[in-house]
Amino acid sequence: MIGEIEKTNEDENREYGDRDLEEMGEEVSLDDEKLEEFTKELGEKLKENPEDKKLKKADKKLREEYLPKYEKYKKQEEQLQGRNSCSKTDPDATFMRMKEDSHPNSNPKAAYNVQMGTENQFITGYSIHQSAGDTNLLIAHLEQQERLYGIRPKNIIADAGYGSQENYEYLREKYRGIYVKYNMYDREKKRKYIENIFRVENLRYDAQKDIYFCPAGNPMKYVGTERKTTVNGYKTAIKKYKAKGCRGCTLRSECHKSRYNRVISVTPEVIKYRKEVKKNLDSAEGKKLIKQRPVDVESVFGHIKWNRNFRRFNLRGLDKVKVEFALVAIAHNLKKMAKMLTLTPCFATI
Repeated sequence: MIGEIEKTNEDENREYGDRDLEEMGEEVSLDDEKLEEFTKELGEKLKENPEDKKLKKADKKLREEYLPKYEKYKKQEEQLQGRNSCSKTDPDATFMRMKEDSHPNSNPKAAYNVQMGTENQFITGYSIHQSAGDTNLLIAHLEQQERLYGIRPKNIIADAGYGSQENYEYLREKYRGIYVKYNMYDREKKRKYIENIFRVENLRYDAQKDIYFCPAGNPMKYVGTERKTTVNGYKTAIKKYKAKGCRGCTLRSECHKSRYNRVISVTPEVIKYRKEVKKNLDSAEGKKLIKQRPVDVESVFGHIKWNRNFRRFNLRGLDKVKVEFALVAIAHNLKKMAKMLTLTPCFATI
């Protein structure tokens, strides 16, 4: 069962990487200034030509149809709070794809994302989120735990879904033991990966000249930097390197599928952090902790969802959902403690 869970996580990380899981809905973009300007302009024209039927019809349609709809859209945007979907029956819930509904044509469901920390299968803390992707939630979860309990765990162990530049930088500043996989950690150990000369990670790099060399040995020079910002406001810089003379290269068909010269994207900070994390993960302590992670964490989720049959929230609204899961977590820990006490032998001194 643990093996199936790990496989599901790896498949999910390969498909989504650092991106959020898919959600439903489209963002609505409306301009207050343009609408106000148009309404004012129409009113002035109507004053000049009060008997103009077309203007009167347009004014009536604007006030009775478009403006009420616009106010409705604004109210819906306030409910979304930056999300791209929400449920009509529970505006705090976001539509997400469930792991149980792995079929690509399955419909997303109104849900909350539960983040949970465990130790020895006891729940040490939890947080409820309205975003589907796990990557951007790690920092918020850890900060909440520190704010509530005033302590930091010695080690942070997590799967590849949390292995981003933003998270690594945060963990590096605050925690001693970082054992968070990145999405290529397991794959890069396989022979197929190691012997693949076309992968960016396997290309030769000259640090002094800041040049990569393609599989044919030709230089790939730096051509620019793409800057991105995460949903948390964290900024990343992705460097681009471009090859020359791909058209006549004998390795072209295996190297890339683009009609133009190959361009690769490299984030130096990510490479640096991954080297540090790989060293931790490959250590004796790292191997032990990573092996223990699915037993410790996934077992708790499995116990709550399948043994206790808690697969959906019964209450609506973020605040109520937090309380509901708090009761679930308390019940889980009490049951675990009770079992430990019954298995612990008692000795009486006479």
